Amino acid sequence: MAAAALFAWIFGGLTQDVAAGEGAATLDPGTHAFAVAHRTGWLTVIMRTITWLGSNWVLVPLLLAVTVVLLRRHGRPAAGWLWAGYLGAIGLYAIAKQVVSRPRPAMIDLIGHVSGSSYPSGHAIQSLTAWGMLALLAGTGRSPRLRGGLLAAAALVVLLVGVSRIYLGAHWLTDVLAGYALGAAWIAALYALRLRRGDPSRRTTPTRAA
Repeated sequence: MAAAALFAWIFGGLTQDVAAGEGAATLDPGTHAFAVAHRTGWLTVIMRTITWLGSNWVLVPLLLAVTVVLLRRHGRPAAGWLWAGYLGAIGLYAIAKQVVSRPRPAMIDLIGHVSGSSYPSGHAIQSLTAWGMLALLAGTGRSPRLRGGLLAAAALVVLLVGVSRIYLGAHWLTDVLAGYALGAAWIAALYALRLRRGDPSRRTTPTRAA
């Protein structure tokens, strides 16, 4: 819960900077200009592919497939945590977008299609909550090394998705950072609640003595 509070505080600070046009928000124009100036054909193809890893078109089918596996192996609780993370994140960023209502970077620099306001990045928060929850659930009961590897892989995917949104001109830097902060706050709060309440998927039935 301390981690959730910290990330929520970071999100609040970024929101204040964006609203006032100061602090971290002053880095946005330069970061955007740098990304546009360093575009190349082969890198654009890679970034357009990577950005799908934070899209509902990829994440929803993936989560549905994982849900089937979770229901067979662990029952409803594990699947419930997964969807609570993902749907809750969508609700949070939808509210934030309406409140802040920030314009996106210039459409002339955009590669692809976008809709709605810019802050925070939906791809950033969706990728963090989806891949983060998948890594946490997949690492349950595993060795510390494997859990660390899963979390590192998820973090790499999330980082690349955020970079792709800036590179493609769909978001400012602070949009992505705010998406990360809001998603991290939500997933930390959920995971703390899961540890507090206990997860049936983590329990084992004791063996009776002969």
